[in-house]
Amino acid sequence: MGEPLALPVLVYISRRALPGREDDLLQWADALCSDASRFTGYLGSSVRTAPDPDGATFIVGVRFRSAMNLLAWEKSEQRHRRLEEGSPLTAGRPVAISLQELEAGLAGEPGRIVPKWRTALMVWLALFPLALLSGAVLLPWLAALPWPLPTAISTLATVAAVIWITLPLVHRAFRIRIRRH
Repeated sequence: MGEPLALPVLVYISRRALPGREDDLLQWADALCSDASRFTGYLGSSVRTAPDPDGATFIVGVRFRSAMNLLAWEKSEQRHRRLEEGSPLTAGRPVAISLQELEAGLAGEPGRIVPKWRTALMVWLALFPLALLSGAVLLPWLAALPWPLPTAISTLATVAAVIWITLPLVHRAFRIRIRRH
């Protein structure tokens, strides 16, 4: 028999910065990713900031070609040394998180899985007022342009506004409501 199929693997950890150490922890996370990039099978990494009312929480993701490549990285002296360097910058220990927990954490509720109906409702609440505004104000102004430019421009403006303005506002409103209950 041949060797088993090696599938890419991805691991995420979450670290909360001590107050005033946010920039240091971000530099540490970048250095951790840089260290991982020197290992066989490394495919990529990312550092994200998750909503956290108690300070900055960073989510570090590292991807390798196989579980064996990841295991070599996880057992390495470089990784253990880097984790020790990060300890004085953080509150608590590193927390491994699943993809579902990552999705929930980025939605502002670490440890809680957000139901799909709630995600759909939040997107609709963020999109609806902008779609009305676009249809009433933007599309008539763009009507002289050849098709499909009016639609392309209005959807570009609407999606950008949803992502950077209204969806964060809706997320914040939902978090405030949840904390009150």
